[in-house]
Amino acid sequence: MKLSQRFTRFSLVGIFNTVFYIVLFNILVFDLGLSVGWANLLAVATSTCLSFVLNLRFVFALRQMDKLHSRFGAFVTANFISQFIVQQTLVIVFSRWLRAPGLAVHHLLGSLPWLKTFSQSAYVINTAVGLATAASLGISYFLYKKFVFKEEIRTWQQPFSADDRLKR
Repeated sequence: MKLSQRFTRFSLVGIFNTVFYIVLFNILVFDLGLSVGWANLLAVATSTCLSFVLNLRFVFALRQMDKLHSRFGAFVTANFISQFIVQQTLVIVFSRWLRAPGLAVHHLLGSLPWLKTFSQSAYVINTAVGLATAASLGISYFLYKKFVFKEEIRTWQQPFSADDRLKR
């Protein structure tokens, strides 16, 4: 599969998973009456598991189902790095110190009649979140491809198993 196809699938899984998280969170809070904290915990855990399965099968199309526990551990670690370290850091940087992109967006869009209600800080903060999310998306893809869902390539020194011989 080409990189562009795989990245498109990766983006679609991310969008689907985000919508799934939001819907599940709202069902847990507003229909089932869970507290926001418990609802968030359950929605994040469920959407993380769903994201793992969708990336495993739909994006990276791995056929080897061995090492699922270690792959899932690597998946959680990759998400921690991309979302809680990189994304969080970039949101703070772009909302506090490198505010120029957000100010530029405010300058371009803030004069439109239907967008005048948003404050300058709303533009700066949301632009920071958008930039940080884009960076996090790229880093997540790289980490998934290189460490989580990498296909193990058999070297010429490794003998084939009886199962491998039967598949030929």
